[in-house]
Amino acid sequence: MKRGILPLIVILLLVSMPFVSAQTYSTFNKFTDNIKLFFASGDNKVRLALEIREKEVNSAVSNLESGNEEKAENELNSASKKLEMVQNEASPDISDEVKTNIDELMAKLNENQEKYELLKKYLNDEEKTKLSMNLSEKIFNYCNELAMQDYESMQKDEKCKSYSWMESKVKQRLEKEQEESEKEIESQIQICMNNPKKCNCDNIKITSGRKECEEQKALAIRCEFQNDNSACKKIGIEKSDDTEREEYEKQIIEKYLPAECSEAGVRSGEECKQLILTLNQPETECIDNGEYVGEQKCQEKLIEENKVLNECVVDGKIVDQDQCLNIVKEGNKPTGEEWELMSGECKERGVFDPIACEEIVNLPRPCKDAGYYTKKECAVLTLNQNMPKECVDAGALTPEACEKLRLPDNCQGEAFSREECETVMIQQNFPDECKSAGEFDTEKCAVIMVGTTSVVVTPGAEMEYLVRQGLTFEEIPSICLNDKNFIRSMDCDAELAKLGITLPTPTNTGTIPKECMIDERTAVSPQECQNKIENNIIVDTIPEECRNEGVTDPAKCGNLIEEKRVEEGIGINMPQECLGISVEECKTVMQEKGIKFEKIEQVQKVEKIDKVERMCKEGETCEKEYEEITLPNECIEVGVGDINNCEMIVGKINEERIKNGEKVILDEEGQVDYINPEQIEKIADESEKKSQEIQSNTEQVQELGNEVKNMEQEMNKFEEKNQQDDNSQVDSDDNNEVVSDENNEVDNSNDDQGNNEDSGNENNVEVSEGSDSGNGEGNVVVSGEVVKNLQDKTALNFLEFFRKVFLK
Repeated sequence: MKRGILPLIVILLLVSMPFVSAQTYSTFNKFTDNIKLFFASGDNKVRLALEIREKEVNSAVSNLESGNEEKAENELNSASKKLEMVQNEASPDISDEVKTNIDELMAKLNENQEKYELLKKYLNDEEKTKLSMNLSEKIFNYCNELAMQDYESMQKDEKCKSYSWMESKVKQRLEKEQEESEKEIESQIQICMNNPKKCNCDNIKITSGRKECEEQKALAIRCEFQNDNSACKKIGIEKSDDTEREEYEKQIIEKYLPAECSEAGVRSGEECKQLILTLNQPETECIDNGEYVGEQKCQEKLIEENKVLNECVVDGKIVDQDQCLNIVKEGNKPTGEEWELMSGECKERGVFDPIACEEIVNLPRPCKDAGYYTKKECAVLTLNQNMPKECVDAGALTPEACEKLRLPDNCQGEAFSREECETVMIQQNFPDECKSAGEFDTEKCAVIMVGTTSVVVTPGAEMEYLVRQGLTFEEIPSICLNDKNFIRSMDCDAELAKLGITLPTPTNTGTIPKECMIDERTAVSPQECQNKIENNIIVDTIPEECRNEGVTDPAKCGNLIEEKRVEEGIGINMPQECLGISVEECKTVMQEKGIKFEKIEQVQKVEKIDKVERMCKEGETCEKEYEEITLPNECIEVGVGDINNCEMIVGKINEERIKNGEKVILDEEGQVDYINPEQIEKIADESEKKSQEIQSNTEQVQELGNEVKNMEQEMNKFEEKNQQDDNSQVDSDDNNEVVSDENNEVDNSNDDQGNNEDSGNENNVEVSEGSDSGNGEGNVVVSGEVVKNLQDKTALNFLEFFRKVFLK
């Protein structure tokens, strides 16, 4: 009941208050504003406090102009209390809004501050509030980062208890980050399932989220690329259907069918992969908890997961290779007329598939001349002739396996391809400080090289620093100058702070990189220094070919150089000496070594062959029709431009990839690449280790904590200066004060008259309001003991009493 009548009582009180016409801040307006302020909360309360304090300041200016200094002082004191409220309660959400509001009011008051000492003193409170906003922002950033790393530590930290809004705002920000982290983890896991090389958990800000992401990443890679059922269960994935990546892999196999499959009459990509897995049973398909399960369990796993041909499984076991091939060939053997029409050569060689038989009949002449009469034998011969001998001897018959085999020693174990080796070699040229930190971003490396030591000002060079900050000599505060010499002091620092400049502590030049020194006592700004260092890093580490293209990232540079090599026809036979040098230099090396390279056009025009050949009429010239065919990358890499040989080679490479456990991977643009088992294991293992090693980023927290300390020191300097100014003013007032006996006499002549005076209106109170000019005119009579009591107390005290009565 009491709560229900509260609004009505407040309205009645407001209506019953006398109306006072004045442009200064009247008691009535102040009372109504204080009611609003009393019931406001959060940032709305801060905005209202700023609004009220502006009214009080404007009223104070009017009263100062009309000579009513006492009332002006009271209003400015009240405005200062509102600013204290702002300092304590303004959240970072409105920090910029508060500072803009302060700047606007200070711009108005600056014109009058020299005329009125009260205004000059009050402006310090405005400036202090602005600095307080900067401090609260710094503390919020510190507490927010601390919460990201360890929420309990944030709750215990005294700095994070200094504002009533802090925990709720940090919690709000943390919840948002957690939500974004969950989305990012889900996104990265999806990327991992398509391409383990591309997924990255480093952008997750919350430590626990980053740790979880690395754990999930390792499991996702093992589940998808090692067929590790235990990993799939841990992340809740049931691999009942093939993924998009696996479907694409089948399409590639079907397009470039291995001879092993075509000669057995197997035409689909899925069945072809099953046949090759049945014949070879690679260990890479039989992993559980990161380990090979053994031969017998491997067979059981392949059968259970339907990865082998059912016809080759007898009594729960996979039959031997020859028996399996015979079973499959017999099952696909044509019958009737089709069998009768089949070439005797094909029957003799055990090739019963009509398409495979036609391929045998049309084998390239070099294969037949070499005594090879099946597509399988011809594919092996053609591939071996186009691969480096060391790769053939080692059985490294895919471009990926051959490249890795031929990498120099300084890239072995670190890289799996030429572009990755280029990246490693570029990184090896980075400064030791950056290599130790594992940082190969040129900008971030420059930050490490600059270090945390100030590099912006050396003893005696403060003036140059200020000029580089954009100040003219005339704009440098006079308190900082003695004639034309710079004199640093607490007062000087405070005045520079008002201009938004914090002058660093003078630094010994011995700690400053030489690139950042203008002369023996003058250094460039931090940003200039960082830019100079970064430019030197780029010149010293990034090859010119990449710099000319604006590429400074080592990995992107490695990819760019490899693309340029392929464009120039430099393929799988490139010697090791070409790594780390330009494409043109590489071509020279290859010519000197007698190694051939030929630029092959990837898109070729070939004669279109129709299934039913069109007959030309008598006298008619039948024009040949052509179609464009894009050669697969494998043919470009091994230097094979003939389309028939190319298709045969890629079929053999596909077979080797299945046997080796190499998997198709896709990037976001749909580009195809391959990843081998060693790479898969390395990436998964690194993620597992990383998840265990991830710790709170104490360096970032420490850095933000130092920013808070610096801001607190700036606040302390500002307050110390104000205190010194106040003390100086008091001393000045004491020295100027003249005591007169006459002035100290007390005139009691009217006491009796005053005490005996009776107007007959005991309960009436005369209230004097300032008029437009602030001269005290506009007196009104307010009746009632309640209103008299309101004069004796502030509006807020009354409201507190009111709240206790009606809201208890």
